[in-house]
Amino acid sequence: VWGAVTDSEDVNVNGVLDSGEDLNGNGLIDRRSEDVNGNGKLDPEEDLNGNGYLDQDTGVFKVELEPEMTNLQLNTLSFVPGALSANFSITLIDPTLSGAGTLRVVDGVGNASRSPINLSLVPNLMAVRVIDTLSTANIEVDVNSFSKVPYSVTSTNDTLVIEWRYDAFPANYVEDIGFDINLKNPVPGEQRGVSHKEELLYNDLNGNPVRTDLGAQNVKVLSSAFDSSVTTDKAAYGPNQNALVTATVKSLSEYTRTVDVAIMVEDAGGTVVSRELYSAVSLAAGNIKDFAATFATGTSYAGDYTVHLFLYENGTDVGEATAPFKITPEIGVTSGISTDKMLYGANEAVTLTSEVRSGSCNYILSDLNVRMTLSDAAGTQLFSEEKPIKTLLPQQTMQLKAYWNTGASLKGRYTVLLQVFDGSGYLNSSSTGFDVAGTASTGSGITGTIAAQPNPVQQGADESIDYSITNTGNEGIIDLTVNILIADAATLDVKRTIPMVRSLPVAAVDSSSITVSTADLAPGQYLALLQIAPLGSQPKTLARATFEVFIDLKPKLEVTKSISGTGNVLVWLNYPWESGNNCPDEALIKRALREAGVLYRVVTEKKDFQTELRNPIYTDFVILGDQQPLEDHFSEELREQINRGKGLIASMFNRTNFDADLFGVNITGYLPGSNYALELIPSDISAGASLITSGQVLRAEVLAAEQNVGWLVEETRTGIARHPGATVRQYGTGKVVFLAFDLGLASSNYEPFALLLADSLHHIHAPVSDLLPGQPVPVEVTLRTLAGNLDLKFAEIFPPQVALFDTKTGLELTNPWTTDLSLMMNEEKTILFNAVLPKERGIYTLTSEISYADGGIWQSSGTYPLDLVVEQNTYDLLDAIIFEVDGLSPSLKDDGITIARAKDILAKIPGYEDENRSDVEIQQIIHELLKAVNALTAVQSVDVAEIRESIDRLLAVYEARWYARQ
Repeated sequence: VWGAVTDSEDVNVNGVLDSGEDLNGNGLIDRRSEDVNGNGKLDPEEDLNGNGYLDQDTGVFKVELEPEMTNLQLNTLSFVPGALSANFSITLIDPTLSGAGTLRVVDGVGNASRSPINLSLVPNLMAVRVIDTLSTANIEVDVNSFSKVPYSVTSTNDTLVIEWRYDAFPANYVEDIGFDINLKNPVPGEQRGVSHKEELLYNDLNGNPVRTDLGAQNVKVLSSAFDSSVTTDKAAYGPNQNALVTATVKSLSEYTRTVDVAIMVEDAGGTVVSRELYSAVSLAAGNIKDFAATFATGTSYAGDYTVHLFLYENGTDVGEATAPFKITPEIGVTSGISTDKMLYGANEAVTLTSEVRSGSCNYILSDLNVRMTLSDAAGTQLFSEEKPIKTLLPQQTMQLKAYWNTGASLKGRYTVLLQVFDGSGYLNSSSTGFDVAGTASTGSGITGTIAAQPNPVQQGADESIDYSITNTGNEGIIDLTVNILIADAATLDVKRTIPMVRSLPVAAVDSSSITVSTADLAPGQYLALLQIAPLGSQPKTLARATFEVFIDLKPKLEVTKSISGTGNVLVWLNYPWESGNNCPDEALIKRALREAGVLYRVVTEKKDFQTELRNPIYTDFVILGDQQPLEDHFSEELREQINRGKGLIASMFNRTNFDADLFGVNITGYLPGSNYALELIPSDISAGASLITSGQVLRAEVLAAEQNVGWLVEETRTGIARHPGATVRQYGTGKVVFLAFDLGLASSNYEPFALLLADSLHHIHAPVSDLLPGQPVPVEVTLRTLAGNLDLKFAEIFPPQVALFDTKTGLELTNPWTTDLSLMMNEEKTILFNAVLPKERGIYTLTSEISYADGGIWQSSGTYPLDLVVEQNTYDLLDAIIFEVDGLSPSLKDDGITIARAKDILAKIPGYEDENRSDVEIQQIIHELLKAVNALTAVQSVDVAEIRESIDRLLAVYEARWYARQ
């Protein structure tokens, strides 16, 4: 190939100036320059290429082939560097092969021009086109990976068309065209279509067009670049065993791969419980490697597990395998049962404590049933109770309690059997035994009373001792030794013993009376003790009474000390005081209360009444008017206080849940008009009188006709109509008076009003007889002189566990509490105070010491004790309630369900003392006790009255504790 190069105006190198080549118009082939005006400077309009330089031809300096050429040789005719042109030839080194390269021409300032050179003596294919049509569905072409830049890349819908072009292509020339694609979301085993078609188009040597279709191209997706497996040495393991895990990984790749190998143990929920990691494991092509791991089952929960082998390459999961295995459960329980004592007497509570412990370390036991069975020596079953255990965690111990009372069970050996079952059947059992002693040897079940009169008794006079003995034990007693002891109250020195022998069959009562001379007893306080001496046991004191021996030389001072019978009334004047309309005269009501001889407090607000309702000092309640209703649970608390023995007078006040149950009436509205006449029938609240009412009156229907004790008289056009106006009824152990008219507004008619109020108060009132832990007990000491005028000093001494409060002021009194008083001849004065009992069982003695002034010297008149006995603490009360409820045997299925619900409620009540218990916690206990009462009152087939009263007693304890915190 011959050629020429130039750096002049002769651009086409034909040796002549063609049109447009003579840039400076001088008619000569010379150098090109942007300096058109020849001033040697680059003027603005002369910079044709905008490079900021004055460009001009410098001539040809070099003509050469670049080093990458193949099979070409350059021959250049001699020329002087800077010449306007130069001639050259290029030949094939090997004529049988084609040649290719690039010719490079450089001017004087380094500007270069390059031209491709292709020479061949082989025929050429012309207008060659290679067209590849690819799918773009989940396929991505790496546009930076083409080995030869394509002529065009066209995207249409779901295809990508890539085309390469060649003007000429030697027949013996080979060129590889390649590029990379990324397969998205490959599926193992998938034949992924990549190329829809590949086409080759060209003109042959004769100029004829030729088209060749290379067809579609697919790629097979391998399951993994690796073949992996994992196994365990066994299919199942117990707790605390080693599972040996073996994993094998084989490289299926054609080149070395580096992976991280993880062997994990997963539970049925997919939680990883063990992990072994082998980092940067190198695997050559076809290489196999084994891995071993140990998984200690330990106390892992029983169930299905999986060994999971993972292969990661650059953080990507590239292979995995699994092997299932099981951890089998270790199922078993141990149990034990015990009693709180080994020997019991009659009528004693037996506490059965059972413990069930899981023997499993890897299994949660569920739905266990624990059965406790108590039998006598003959094998007769006396008691059985089943308790569920919902779940028992591994190694957990659950303690359950049951209660049984020996009652009148015969003496002998008793056995308690504890059995544990689950859904599959029996699991474990244990047993224990205890003995019940006979009444004859222990005295258990023998109770007694004793009284000594008169008190005080003048020295030398006879003292009458009345006593009774009751056998509630488990056997009759023959020749029981009974002693009456007279002992000094201060020193307990026995002054006299009166022995007797008695025989008592079961359930028998022996009552008698003896007379004791006081001639040899020095003045002072004495105890009369009723004592029995069972065979083989220590003497047992059943009861005691106190009396005083005095010398007649002392002044005639008569002293009585007892639990006060005076009523303490909470009065709620439930009227619209803010408006002042239809409100009674409060002063007249207070006057009537004073004249009735009761202690009282008057409140006018609902919140004050609801708070004071829980104050244990009140023995009775009066509600006059119906302006505001009580909240539900407070009305229930009022109802239960009446059920326990307190009294209630309700005038106009009514509630739907009170009317029939508590008042014994149905209220159907109001009678027309006002100012009705009330005709009282001779009854417990009236000798028979009349009263003119004021204000509206209720229309009431009495559910029991005999309970109506007063008629409201209505004059109608057809004659006289009578409507129930006053009812009296017993509710539990309390009494209720309901008035269908406004007693408060009737106070303007004072005399009949005051008489009806006083008679009603006396009717509903019952003296305090139930001594509860933490409750106040009203105490009265009455002093009366039978001699002349006396100046007295009074001192009350009480145990440190007891607190004394002034009845009128409510202030706490110091120990000893002292006061001075004077008595005129035959004058009588009463000292009142409240003694708040401790929370623990015991006998607490309050001692009054009285002295009188004799010629300026204070002489002792005597000491006067009063024993207050707390027989049950809170735990005892709750325990007794649960025992009584457990003993119910209803004949109706619904009653059984209701009793079970009551048991569940009572189970929430804590059976222990906690001084830090909050107001909210105490309030919750009160609510739970009310729920238990409401549940039991629905029972029909068994009598629950005594149980309800027992719950009311416990309710009173917690109400008092709540009130003490306010």
